[in-house]
Amino acid sequence: MALEFLMRHAPAALKCQREDGAFFPFPEWKQPSRYHQYCLYPLAYLYVTPEAGRFYHDPALLNAVRASMRYMSGLIKPDGTSPVYSRGGHWGDALDDWWPYFALESWELVRGHLTPEENALWEKTIRRSVEGCVKHVERTLANPKFPDADNVANHFVWFLLSVFRAGKVFDQDDWRRLAEGGLQRVIAVQQPGGYWHEGGGPTTLYNFVTTDAISLYAIETGNAAAWRAVRKAEEFHRAFTYPDGVPVETIDGRVHYTGRPMMIIPAGFTHSPAGQAYLQRQIACLMRQPVGDFLQGYSFFTDVARHAGNVAPAEPPLSLHVLPNRLAAITCSQDWVCAVSAIVNRAVKSRWFQDRQNHVSFWHSRTGLIFGGGNSTGQPAFSTVVVEKLDGSAQAFVTSAAELLLAEQSRLAVALTVGGECVEITVRLEDDRTARLEALWRGPGHGPCVWQLPLRLDRSAKIVVSGKTHTLGDRNLTLTGADLGDNLNYGAWRLQWQDAAGATFRWPIEQFTPYFKDGKSDKSDPTSHTAYGVLALRLRESVPVRVKFAITE
Repeated sequence: MALEFLMRHAPAALKCQREDGAFFPFPEWKQPSRYHQYCLYPLAYLYVTPEAGRFYHDPALLNAVRASMRYMSGLIKPDGTSPVYSRGGHWGDALDDWWPYFALESWELVRGHLTPEENALWEKTIRRSVEGCVKHVERTLANPKFPDADNVANHFVWFLLSVFRAGKVFDQDDWRRLAEGGLQRVIAVQQPGGYWHEGGGPTTLYNFVTTDAISLYAIETGNAAAWRAVRKAEEFHRAFTYPDGVPVETIDGRVHYTGRPMMIIPAGFTHSPAGQAYLQRQIACLMRQPVGDFLQGYSFFTDVARHAGNVAPAEPPLSLHVLPNRLAAITCSQDWVCAVSAIVNRAVKSRWFQDRQNHVSFWHSRTGLIFGGGNSTGQPAFSTVVVEKLDGSAQAFVTSAAELLLAEQSRLAVALTVGGECVEITVRLEDDRTARLEALWRGPGHGPCVWQLPLRLDRSAKIVVSGKTHTLGDRNLTLTGADLGDNLNYGAWRLQWQDAAGATFRWPIEQFTPYFKDGKSDKSDPTSHTAYGVLALRLRESVPVRVKFAITE
């Protein structure tokens, strides 16, 4: 399955390569992203793999790999850094933690097909990159407080892996020992729930990246501690992945809902029956998706094909999972998936770490994500609970304390403290078409408190409220009172609520995106066709407010 996936996308990778060797799938980005250059790795693998059919020993693949290295040899500077371009612009020069690994692996695969001059160029270019990484690793590991258990950067774990692999390829035992010591220190601070903190809490997306590096280290060395870390991470991701392959965003402190199946899957997952069953479901989801912005994840995926374990898939997805520290729970009941988070912000400040403010997400097999979408930065609209000032602006919107009250197959409950006010949110999954939620403001009553549901909607779609149809588009829409009524119909679902006089609906609300310098994504983003319509319901102390979701199609 993994090989078939790699073969399917090889033509698209070849097609987007420029004459100078740069892979450049998005000309609107103005400059090639170095992250796309990693796809020399899958092309090199297909070239030397007899099972790859027509791609085996296809000169077009080898020529693409050669051209990619020529391009990178001119891009990487004497200190090992290279320019960082992305959809969000130019972010300066930096060392690359991933390229040395992909280049080393590609070179190992094709070096017997290269001329002596080409091999000399490959070695010189890779060494230039790796030596910069070695210096960075030495400086970082010299700090006896490394790693900070509250912030384990996925990038640095890959610096360690790249240096570790370079130590083997270049017969530098000091590099291997240096990197292995760092990897063991990272393994030691994995959380009991199977994740590493980034910014004081889990990130369901980047935890894949960290685990991938640890799993490749485990596969190469057989290290028992590394394998234990991989198995714990495997259980975490089995629980916190939607059935359509998308990472659950509710507990992610860095990335909001992507709408795309995760392509960076640790190869080590395939060495257990449960992990292999998970991987097969992921590949099935990926096969149903358009290519999109795939080159970076495509490169990571190569290791799944190269290092897959020989075990039989067995276990089904987890139906109810509670993190060991009771900071989050997720249930898959009939066609519903609901996640609740009791994770609050920690003292790590960065544009890359978001406010932990959105504590409930709802997904259905017929609709995908209905509401939730994850966290943002400085945006009260994405908070589950907001405490307002008298003028209606937000007084507090980031949760200061939270507690998971209940975690059962069909019921979840969490208590959130925002601005000193406590609000309990309870979820009940009644059947495969009906779910109910309730918010209860416990006090102390300094309020006023508002309960919010960010609804994920398509810009090209329509909503029906109070018998009136509204086309969403890009225009601002605010509905209250009789114009809003007590229900909203969209696609295959219907939402009903109490107390129409205290309800407000606003569209469109877009999350802060840290990968763009101004925090705003552009129209080339594959998810730009969606935004959020936020339903805000005013609470009264000690009076429960209830909403009902019903699948209508």
